[in-house]
Amino acid sequence: VWPVVPNREGTMLLVGDSSGTVRLWDPNNGEILRKLPGHTERVWTAEFNRDATLTAIGDQSGTVHVWDAYTGELVQHLSPPTPGASVYRVLFSPDGALVASAHEEGTVRLWDLATGELRTELSGHTGRVYSIHFEKSGRYLTSGDTEGQVLLWDLRANSPKPRELVRHQGAVYRVGFDPKGTTLASADSDGLVRLFDVPSGELRHEVQAHRGSIWPLAFHPHRDRFVTSSSDGDTNVWNSKTGELVYRVRGHGRTMATARFNEDGSLLAACGPSASTANNGASSQPKAGGSVVDI
Repeated sequence: VWPVVPNREGTMLLVGDSSGTVRLWDPNNGEILRKLPGHTERVWTAEFNRDATLTAIGDQSGTVHVWDAYTGELVQHLSPPTPGASVYRVLFSPDGALVASAHEEGTVRLWDLATGELRTELSGHTGRVYSIHFEKSGRYLTSGDTEGQVLLWDLRANSPKPRELVRHQGAVYRVGFDPKGTTLASADSDGLVRLFDVPSGELRHEVQAHRGSIWPLAFHPHRDRFVTSSSDGDTNVWNSKTGELVYRVRGHGRTMATARFNEDGSLLAACGPSASTANNGASSQPKAGGSVVDI
């Protein structure tokens, strides 16, 4: 089962799988709200828009479908000029006007949600693009690939050209902007995190955060903090200004797939084969195992 994506309010859970089946669940009672047809290949990525009225889903064929989350109606069918390259990540722009898709062949495509037309194709990567993220104003987009490239794009330019930041030795699995839009983080398969200034692209800090690949990385909604988790089983919270470790949550012993703060930043959830929550730096282990925790 992949991906598993909740909306911001926690009232819907979007779940895809290797057969292309996509379901919307009510996580409070475990009931299926609706099935979203149309995908015949493995689903790699899914995302809600900000108000959770729409969801974008990308699959192994390179197709992106945008659905009305409440009616189950197809809003847009977004198909690249040459189908066949997997879509590894989809995102809505902050204003909701664009859908961005990251592809296996190293391109990032920006689609007009209202018309379904391909507005811009961003080229410059040499590897598969696994991660993309919009800065809060929508002006900048960052992307990371399996060859260690991290690119910063100014979308206000008529023909956006990439600014390549300091290249990683390992594959980049996660990139992201902080809520202020002044810091960009990139995390790789060697457990390394780099923090860059936005918009200059200057390297601020380099943190050897883990002993294994970093998949989850998320910024605190209000403080200068970010969280990382890894295949080493640790979940670490860092100061995004200094790069120093603030606290560490241990006890999993296995790969962590997701880590995120709640809306007010008072709680942290880290999920994998087992799961835990942290409050003000103190960790707690649920009595029952599993990868979904009510925080």
